[in-house]
Order: sequence, then C-alpha cells, then structure tokens
Amino acid sequence: MRQRPRVAGGDLLAVEEIYERIAAGGAFDVRASAGAIGGVELPPRPEAARKKAAQLAELLQDLEVVQRHCEQYFPVPGELTPTDPITLLMARLLIQGHCVISPFLPRARFTLTGQDSPRPAGPAQR
Repeated sequence: MRQRPRVAGGDLLAVEEIYERIAAGGAFDVRASAGAIGGVELPPRPEAARKKAAQLAELLQDLEVVQRHCEQYFPVPGELTPTDPITLLMARLLIQGHCVISPFLPRARFTLTGQDSPRPAGPAQR
C-alpha cells in the first residue's frame, strides 16, 4: 500500500489557496522566467467541490492556530475522525479567548463565584 506524503498544515493552506483559485475557473497563464509559455481556460468547479475545499481550508487554519499556540508542528494526519474537526475548532476558539460549549458533554453545571478570576489593579492595589 502506498503511503501518503506527510505535509505540514501551513504548506497545505498554500496548496488549498491555489486549488480555490483553480476551482473558481477562468483563464490561467503558465509563466516562466522567459515569459508566458502557455495557458488554459478552466470552467468553474461544482459548488459541492468548492464547499468541501472551503471546509478543508477552515480545518487547516484551525490546525495551524493550535500548532502555533502549542509550538508543536507536525504533518497533517492522513485521516481524521468525525470529531477531530470539531475538537480543533473548539481548541482554536479557546486559544482566541472565546467561550466554548462542548458538544461532547451531555450536561455541565458550574457555579461561578469570581473567586479565581483575575482582578484589575485598582488605585488601592497599586
């Protein structure tokens, strides 16, 4: 069985951006240092293909944010479970300072007292 090449998330984002441009369709020129060497006119890809590419881009962006935050860089896994994209999005939102409700918890109850919350330094605390 042939193994897939292991590619970093940031590199795949660049490839995905090129794919999006091609999927939109239009005229493309192929250029080299000597100038234009050819071109092609491509029809736009079906909406379903563009939507799937957009979902992949979001996943890769989530992965890139999590890797940068954790300072742990690794190739994009060849396969993901159905919960992996959800978990990555939750992690990205938490890193960005958002509150997240986990769809994996059937019920959660918390009492917030403010006791552990950081308090801004007031005039008496300076």
